[in-house]
Amino acid sequence: MNKNNVIITGVPRSGTTLACYLLNKVPNMLALHEPMEVAEFAKLSDDQICKKINDFFFQNRKSLLENKTVISRHVGGKIPSNIVGLSLSQQIRAFPKQFIGSFMGLKLNPKRKLRKAIAVSGEIRIDKELSPDFILCLKHPAAFSAKLDILMNHFPSYAIIRNPLSVLASWNTVKFMWDGHSLIAESLDISLANTLSRINDRIERQLYLLSWFFEKYYSILPVEHIIKYENIVYSGGRALQIIAEQACTLNEALDSKNKNKVYDKEFVISVGERLLNTSGAYWEFYKKESVEMLLQEFEEKNS
Repeated sequence: MNKNNVIITGVPRSGTTLACYLLNKVPNMLALHEPMEVAEFAKLSDDQICKKINDFFFQNRKSLLENKTVISRHVGGKIPSNIVGLSLSQQIRAFPKQFIGSFMGLKLNPKRKLRKAIAVSGEIRIDKELSPDFILCLKHPAAFSAKLDILMNHFPSYAIIRNPLSVLASWNTVKFMWDGHSLIAESLDISLANTLSRINDRIERQLYLLSWFFEKYYSILPVEHIIKYENIVYSGGRALQIIAEQACTLNEALDSKNKNKVYDKEFVISVGERLLNTSGAYWEFYKKESVEMLLQEFEEKNS
């Protein structure tokens, strides 16, 4: 196992992209945001998947050291701290003066309220000094979670998690998680796909899928390899030093998005009540009191 080839996964919308953004501030390391064509994994055996990832590490290390270029999802040639933008309705609320006379007073289709991913995949230039033994991280939430039991035997593996209510609030603002499916994860875990296909209620699917992610980390990873978004924010990024010791020097001014105003208040309250009546694996990491407290804080902040 090459300790400098690192796997990062986590619950979608839990701060995995933020983790990459912060790690890229650390000397002699680089964290790539969903750089691989993971849809191909469904056609491969476990051994072939591991080989493909190993080859990707090798090829991109070589490219970085020789040409200062690498493959990653990016925004304007940079690896961002967040991959989604504002929906049309959120833009209207945030910048009402710019939309007066255009959309004001109109009812928007629910789909128009969803945020889209703004990152694109491609080759970018990295003007950062890297030694031959630099740490290279690859981040894929769905694919690496689905194959975590295999990957952890070949690569140092870490997962990012977040308060389950905040995750659900975020999932219901983005197109790629709104319907309670994860196409990549389902393509790699037929049992997950079959179960989700039998659940008609969208929120019920989200709750099951959310528990599936948390169960993966709880049952497979050492607890110290599971990093809470809240700890990343509170520590200014230093909580990531379990991945790279040099991250102990991070001291970024970070604001928690757990009470993000783009989250619909009425929805958060209703889904929070449903969440509290479940028995998912997320309770292995978060006490129900943390959700109750967040519900109260959200209501007060947005009242």
